[in-house]
Amino acid sequence: MSTRMLLALFSVSALFSQMSSAVLPPLSEKARFESASDIVTGYVTSVKKVVHKKGIDYSDTLYTAEIIVSEIVKGENVFGRGTLKFHFWKQLDRPRGWGGDGGQAGVIKHYQIIKVYLKYDERKNTFDLLGPNGFDLLQR
Repeated sequence: MSTRMLLALFSVSALFSQMSSAVLPPLSEKARFESASDIVTGYVTSVKKVVHKKGIDYSDTLYTAEIIVSEIVKGENVFGRGTLKFHFWKQLDRPRGWGGDGGQAGVIKHYQIIKVYLKYDERKNTFDLLGPNGFDLLQR
């Protein structure tokens, strides 16, 4: 096989591998503010994760984070400055050629000071992080 043919095959392969990891673009600051039911800042005290397998080549990492709230920027669902738990997820595996929502672009870690953009789920009485960029790192 010629060098040109190998380069062409490599280029096509690289293109398809990029397509398989396509995710949603980040929300603008305005869209995050308007979409969030609650926005708070706080200190991360806990991050727990579990892998959720949905089928062959299809799994996500599910996270539950807990922060000590220092400031309520927006919302009526957070009461006081106590602790707050919320959920988010990140794509782990997808079938080849898949494109779509990949969950959070980044991962929250213990001991960070962050600003979170949350969506309150009345039915479940829980908070979910807006995706794909539902938090800002304020301090490590």
